[in-house]
Amino acid sequence: QLSNLVSKSLIVFDRESNRYSVHELLRQYAEAELAAESARFEASLADHAQYFADRAVIATQELIEAGKQETGLRLVEADLDNMRAALRHACRSDKPDLAREFLLAFSWVYEINGWVKACAELCTEVRETFEGGEGQDAAVASSLAAAVEAKFLTNLGLVESAAPIVEAAVSSLRTTDDVLAYIVALESLSEIMAYRGEADRVLELSIETRRIGAESGFGLYSAAMSGYMAGAYLQKGDVESAVEVLREGEKALVAAGDLMVLGWVLHMQASLALAQSRLNEGASLHSRQIEVARRIGYVRVLALGLTGLGQIQLEQGESGSADTTLREALDLFDRMGLVAEIGHVTTLLARVMANRGDAERAAEVASCVRADPSSDRPWLFQPTTIAESAAAVLDHLSATMDAEVYASAVARGEVKGLDVLVKELLTEDRTYLTAGA
Repeated sequence: QLSNLVSKSLIVFDRESNRYSVHELLRQYAEAELAAESARFEASLADHAQYFADRAVIATQELIEAGKQETGLRLVEADLDNMRAALRHACRSDKPDLAREFLLAFSWVYEINGWVKACAELCTEVRETFEGGEGQDAAVASSLAAAVEAKFLTNLGLVESAAPIVEAAVSSLRTTDDVLAYIVALESLSEIMAYRGEADRVLELSIETRRIGAESGFGLYSAAMSGYMAGAYLQKGDVESAVEVLREGEKALVAAGDLMVLGWVLHMQASLALAQSRLNEGASLHSRQIEVARRIGYVRVLALGLTGLGQIQLEQGESGSADTTLREALDLFDRMGLVAEIGHVTTLLARVMANRGDAERAAEVASCVRADPSSDRPWLFQPTTIAESAAAVLDHLSATMDAEVYASAVARGEVKGLDVLVKELLTEDRTYLTAGA
């Protein structure tokens, strides 16, 4: 039957993907004909949703099983439109059990691809659909959606509004028997506490999540907490514990063939090396992080790796390389809309500008970051806020610049929105920059 339809050009076979496709106009016509038979149409939609929910289950199993993550990721990406349509049908037809399966798969796939705002909006839709519904399935779906939503809202800079959402989700899921959903919520809460700089809470949550993950057979989540734990230990000044937990995490992840969490652990190891002035080792670790992130297409981990590498290049006096590396990171963070990361990278670029002799532009950039409300928080696991880091750049510049020129540059930066500044930085003519300077 398929061959007959191909011969009549009603469907097309793609040898590369080993799939058949239908022209959109023909698909719309067929759908309209099917919709005329309401019972048959609803049954088809239900079958469609169940089929792709089953595929989402398989994808999630592979995403959280080291060594199969690329397969799981591509499985969802190949049918993302179908799965989104199936999720929305699950919401319309009151099928919270199906919605849960899509949420688990999407939480990783959207994270890896950097689709931050899109995931937050999708989760809001699911949460609102099943909030207050009867039965455990509805409670799990709404709470899981809330936990994932809160994590992505935090990435977008809405930390304070996200915190109560995920706290409520954790409390709700603690009373269910859905261990995986509960672990996802705990990990989301850990990230929010990390953005708020609450090291003790991060450590408490990380240890608990690690224990539950290990006992329940979800080793990836157990290993994933190594980065959070190490960051909390560093913030508390316990370098020895940070080194040990990162070493254990890397060993386990490499042995398992993991690609998703390993980049985070390498990032924390590199950050520790930078803090201890082991710059060459830090650069090597960030390079490994970037390689792992590029292989799987993990945009956020790639951008973080570029940020760390650019900072090391800056510390080593390689301002030209640092400028290029940091602007690539800024472009990725801007596409994702991660405001804290944008502020941090932009501050580093201000330092690059100062090193390259463009003090006036550096003062304008640093003052813009300092004035932005999103900078009033610490960069992950750092003792100072992003605004304080920008202020340190300005203090250095004020001591070396003409007072009038400095004041004018600061005033321009303070009235310029950070989003406008980022667009300038990503599109400005850089041909004046001397290679290797």
